[in-house]
Amino acid sequence: MPKTARSRLRTLAATIVFTISVPTFLLIWSAPAQAAGDVCDLCSINFDLGACDGLGGYPYDSTQEDPPPAISGGGAPAPAPAPAPAPAPAPAPAPAPSTGGGTATGSAGTSTGTSGSTATSGTTDAAATANQPAAVVQTAPLAPTAPTLAAKGASLTVTWAAPADGGSPVTGYKLSLNNGTPIQIAAGTTTYTFPKLGAGAYTATIIATNAVGDGVVSPASTSVKIAGATAAPTAEAVERTAASTETGAPSWLAGTGLLIALVAVGALALLGQRLLRRRKADAATATDGVPPTDAP
Repeated sequence: MPKTARSRLRTLAATIVFTISVPTFLLIWSAPAQAAGDVCDLCSINFDLGACDGLGGYPYDSTQEDPPPAISGGGAPAPAPAPAPAPAPAPAPAPAPSTGGGTATGSAGTSTGTSGSTATSGTTDAAATANQPAAVVQTAPLAPTAPTLAAKGASLTVTWAAPADGGSPVTGYKLSLNNGTPIQIAAGTTTYTFPKLGAGAYTATIIATNAVGDGVVSPASTSVKIAGATAAPTAEAVERTAASTETGAPSWLAGTGLLIALVAVGALALLGQRLLRRRKADAATATDGVPPTDAP
């Protein structure tokens, strides 16, 4: 066959194939689906969600599910999609080798034990959270009980008991006599002594303090009377007391004797001076012959 005729034959065959293939492809592409699988397969090039809904089908993955039944001509609705397979559980750790004669448990038992351990751990954590103590709210100390007073001479000793601190340690106390200006007392001290007070009746109150602030004032103590402070003896009185003790005479008598001695010495001095003047006058009279006069 001549080369030109062979070439024409090939061209004609190609034209015929192209003429038949293109309409057929277009016909298949545009033809309505006869089964939901034609337009509902997610992996298909013919997937068409609108056409799938119109045919009463549902989208599916042909790699995981079977295609739905044909629905052309009023077929039954497609069944509900099957649930996706659950992921395989992670393999449990191998149990420690047993030294006894027991056998290893199966994988099902291991899975159950792991789930039970997880549930037990969650329950334990919840119980531990529920059993945790609530945060303590700190407050000022409570009011101490009424202090007690003990008088000894002019001194007064006040004693009290430490109150509840309100969740914060006590940092000090404030002590007041007869509701006067409070005195700061260090923490840890529960007694204080006033060494010398004037005569009168006294009551005391106490307030505890912490980092939050001052607490409530205590009830007043029972009233105690003090006769008054005794003045300290002077050095002169001490010397007189010592002298009287050594001589065996009272102190007032020793003072009186000293005064009498001073008066006697003065009188003797005046008398001696007078006698001396008289002698001088007598001597002058004897020399001049003039009678003496009583000169003072």
